[in-house]
Amino acid sequence: MLRHPDFRESERARHRVDQALVVLRRALAEYLATQLRSQPNEFNDSDLTHILSTFIQRFAELPQKPRVRTLAFAAKDARNDIAHYKGTLTPDQALHYISTVRQLLQAIGADARLHDVDNLYQEQIHALQPNQRTAQPNHSFTDSEQSAVVLTQADRIRSFATKYFVEPARNAGHQTVSIRAGDVGARMKLGSNIPNVCNALGGRKFGELAAVTLLNRSGPNVGSNTEFTYTVKHG
Repeated sequence: MLRHPDFRESERARHRVDQALVVLRRALAEYLATQLRSQPNEFNDSDLTHILSTFIQRFAELPQKPRVRTLAFAAKDARNDIAHYKGTLTPDQALHYISTVRQLLQAIGADARLHDVDNLYQEQIHALQPNQRTAQPNHSFTDSEQSAVVLTQADRIRSFATKYFVEPARNAGHQTVSIRAGDVGARMKLGSNIPNVCNALGGRKFGELAAVTLLNRSGPNVGSNTEFTYTVKHG
């Protein structure tokens, strides 16, 4: 049976992300064994889901900044999407996943493994349409903020809310945090896209990414004054 070109490119994108995740699994296994003073080969036979779960659950024992925990959740999303792949993976989503792996490797000091992932990133850049390529950031990665790639609007909203609302609350030791949809929309200059803000903040993915649990949703069902209150997970 003849495959549509988009399907073939989706398969190639999936393969690149899968290769990046293999590199990440090996690097994280070594990192956790060292940092947690485990047996040298303790995580060698573990799959990436178990390794990432251990990384997240024992994060307080690791010498890492809070944003690295967010990267670990994003890597877990990537692994789940690839594990349950159904034949569709957009080029920009694949690029986002590979960039996430790259940033996490950089955070744990796995510089020796970055070369292979950088090559995968460049291959995925070339798979984008020409107009998408010009939107990509400088690949030097000299600044962690530069290394963020083209995301869906929902991804950007979730990342923004995590960085500017949840993480400050977590760092201050707060047990809960409230986020008003209009505040996110105004600061991100989203104009009339408040429904997208509400969908992003009220969904399961945000809870997993930010490590929070939705406690209450008040105000209008969808609007600038819709407010989400979450329980903040620590450690």
